Amino acid sequence: GEATTAELGLTHLAGSSDDDARFEVHTLGVDATVTRFLGASNPLTWQSELYLQDRAEAGEAPNHPWGAYSLLDYRLSPRWALGGRLDYVEPVDLIAAARARPADTAFGGYLTFHQSEWARWRLQYRHTDFAAGGDDNTVFLQGTVSIGVHTHALQ
Repeated sequence: GEATTAELGLTHLAGSSDDDARFEVHTLGVDATVTRFLGASNPLTWQSELYLQDRAEAGEAPNHPWGAYSLLDYRLSPRWALGGRLDYVEPVDLIAAARARPADTAFGGYLTFHQSEWARWRLQYRHTDFAAGGDDNTVFLQGTVSIGVHTHALQ
């Protein structure tokens, strides 16, 4: 519809976890984004992504770590946005018996200032609980700037 958009994506990756040339590691990813315009300049976006790996070597027990994130972003005005994000990732290099928790989990929030069409600033907080034990609190200040030609050559 005019007020809502939806996108769905699918990804497949293949690679090797060691020095041989076999592609024994396969990753399947699914992503979805839904945007609903609550006003002319107030989109609410929900974005999520899920990855599942098959890391089983011949003769070994199945190993299928997975990870996902989901975020919600609300544009308060043409220049300001608020958002929050949840993450869940099972580590591939930490055996289950050594884990204090089943996975790394994180949650956080951010405030974004869109300075222009080509520049934005984001202040973000994230709390992470690690599968190996322990936790971390992080504050980010991120600047994103686009440089170069901004119109397509066919326009």
